[in-house]
Amino acid sequence: MPARDPLVLSPDIVNHVTQHATGRDVFSLDERDRDAVVALLAKTRDRYELELHDYCVMTNHIHLVVRAPRANLPRAMQYLWACVVQRFNRRHDRRGHLVAAPYSPTPILSEEHYLATRAYVALNPVVARLCRHPAEWRWCGFGGGGAIATAPDAAVRALVDARVELLEATRRELRPGEMSLSGVSRA
Repeated sequence: MPARDPLVLSPDIVNHVTQHATGRDVFSLDERDRDAVVALLAKTRDRYELELHDYCVMTNHIHLVVRAPRANLPRAMQYLWACVVQRFNRRHDRRGHLVAAPYSPTPILSEEHYLATRAYVALNPVVARLCRHPAEWRWCGFGGGGAIATAPDAAVRALVDARVELLEATRRELRPGEMSLSGVSRA
């Protein structure tokens, strides 16, 4: 197994963190589970003094755009996922691992990368067809309206709106049985 790249723990770096459930497991089966993950994320943010720029809770993975001014991201993630797994296992009467280890942090090193990452995170539930616009998905920074993360600014909103329009136009053009953008029939 290849070695993991070293973590960038500079207090000045914003990271795009992803964490996936193990195998085909999920860590949010319903709204109650997603609400609990958001509450635990807010608790973790406060406890570890994280700067949470964005987040998106999906069924089997989560995205965070986060800066750890105290260079304590590993401890914060350990705490968050211990709490999420314990709560999920208790509620659903299950045992064992729930999240794949380790989480994956990617340093965001430019303003363009930051905007693209925020748009990517916001669009996750739209691409998964869970909603038509990220503002409808309350388990993300965009739909959460700034409750636990930085509300999207005009640049992020404009980029997301443009990508939602493009996605809708593409979906309208591609009907079952027609050719997709890759040239492979969707039927």
